[in-house]
Amino acid sequence: MSYKRIPRLYTPCKLVVEAKVSISKNDTNYLVRVLRLKQYDKVFLFNGLDGEWKAEISSIKQPELICIEKTKEQSITPTTILFFPIIKSKNLRFLIEKATELGVTDLYPTITEFTNIRTLNKNKLLSYMKESSELSERLDLPNLHEVMSLKDIVEKIEKDGNVLLFCDESRDKIPIKVILDKCKSNIFSFLVGPEGGFSDSERKYLQSSKGVQAVQLGKRILRAETAALAVLSLYKLGEY
Repeated sequence: MSYKRIPRLYTPCKLVVEAKVSISKNDTNYLVRVLRLKQYDKVFLFNGLDGEWKAEISSIKQPELICIEKTKEQSITPTTILFFPIIKSKNLRFLIEKATELGVTDLYPTITEFTNIRTLNKNKLLSYMKESSELSERLDLPNLHEVMSLKDIVEKIEKDGNVLLFCDESRDKIPIKVILDKCKSNIFSFLVGPEGGFSDSERKYLQSSKGVQAVQLGKRILRAETAALAVLSLYKLGEY
């Protein structure tokens, strides 16, 4: 089996030579029933700390993997923070998956004045992050934080000394690429608004806050998940 065809799984277990790793029912179903792997077939494992390891299926009846050798050293994912709106389930899944693939390290669900959905199934989001990290060959998972308000966000940004770029639908703002090109050494945080955007009072509050910069993403109004994908792609692919 070629490297590209060997499945990858995230595990919270410690990974060292000859470590025995038990896997969940869902992962067992994926390996045995979907991929039809057998005893002695290989699987790659990662836990966000110990790099990537090649492991072998020691038993099918009671699925357990045994680490054989390290295949990749652990790398540090550069800090990238996304404050995202709570949106419809299907769209939110797309947003979380793409943010994970593009290397976001910290995900903060955000509630604003025009947020229609205010509940969140964190277990589902964690499963999306896990699957996306496995498929994209990422060596860690993003950190999923508690829900925050705009006030919480601004206070955090001011405390941490980061730059928050909030994607404003107004056409008179500076294009985001201009800001990224001018401030390449900064740690950026990105704020995407919900359906309906930010209210006038929220926009005024953000624009008057230290460390916050309003930017525009072009001539069109973008959905929340599209805006997140656009800004993260520009940032990550530009290697700022």
